Amino acid sequence: MRKTLPLNLLLSFLLWQLLAASSTFGQVPCLINATIKGLAERSVMIRYVRNGMFLTDTIKAHQGQFRHTLAATDGNIATLVLSPSDQLSFWLDPLLSQSLDR
Repeated sequence: MRKTLPLNLLLSFLLWQLLAASSTFGQVPCLINATIKGLAERSVMIRYVRNGMFLTDTIKAHQGQFRHTLAATDGNIATLVLSPSDQLSFWLDPLLSQSLDR
């Protein structure tokens, strides 16, 4: 006699697998290392969109350098804000560390 899984159990398992895969897809954090001449001990902001929400992280630099880990964003793009007139948008690549030398 051949045993088979009930269709509901099989569909539940497949749905669970899809949800597990989608929750981890794109969630690899990106490491941002930056050295900015003249920054000294000021703070910088990194603006990005995640799940449709506009977010800002504020990072304190030390001797013109900072390091920040950023989880995946919508579109894999973020903007470094030094001042209202000095901004730099960049792509996030979860496989490579982003290094911004300015």
